[in-house]
Amino acid sequence: MNGRVTRVLALGVVLLALIQCRVLATGIGPSVSYGLGNQDWADEHGTTDLSSIGLGFVLDTAVARDSLFNYRLEIGYERRQDTFDNDFTFDTDLLVLNNTFGFGIVRSHVVRVWLGPQLRIFGGTGSGGNTSGGNTDVTMLGAAAGLALGANFHLGDVVSLCISSSFLYSVASAESSFTYTYDGYGYHESYEETRNDTVSGPVADLRLGLLFRLGSDRM
Repeated sequence: MNGRVTRVLALGVVLLALIQCRVLATGIGPSVSYGLGNQDWADEHGTTDLSSIGLGFVLDTAVARDSLFNYRLEIGYERRQDTFDNDFTFDTDLLVLNNTFGFGIVRSHVVRVWLGPQLRIFGGTGSGGNTSGGNTDVTMLGAAAGLALGANFHLGDVVSLCISSSFLYSVASAESSFTYTYDGYGYHESYEETRNDTVSGPVADLRLGLLFRLGSDRM
């Protein structure tokens, strides 16, 4: 993996989003997210505590109308931080695409509660290090799948406040280039190493969005 792979992924995600927006969207608006998780790094023989914050856009085919099924597309940016047990930390900038297939289990003029499977695709680059002189550049590409639960609270004829949470299992491929440099007491040491890791583990997030309903998606 390299920067070219990331750019191709980003272009493909944007094109897919534009196509789906034109065909499916009946509700659109901004969203923010906060996520937590634990990840196993197979080749690093360690685990990380994961946290993330994000900003994006949501498109939903049935925010308020009385429909059993809704498709929700979320595309956005996330800043992910992984921290190993030895305090080695790096930050990754991710492009994230969420596809959620929801089923309305409560549908009224006040609220729509939905539940369904979610598929996430993500990719990006990052870097990090620790106080001992090590630095790492990371390129990551992965997917996650699981279950999402949400509620759309209708604030009027046009706007809905949306709260959702997802519980997913994530698997990613990560290429990391590690550089270590030490200078002290007249001694200099430097080396570089490239590793390919399989990164996997559970993740959960909370999302808050404000959707503006278009066309027939009215109460």
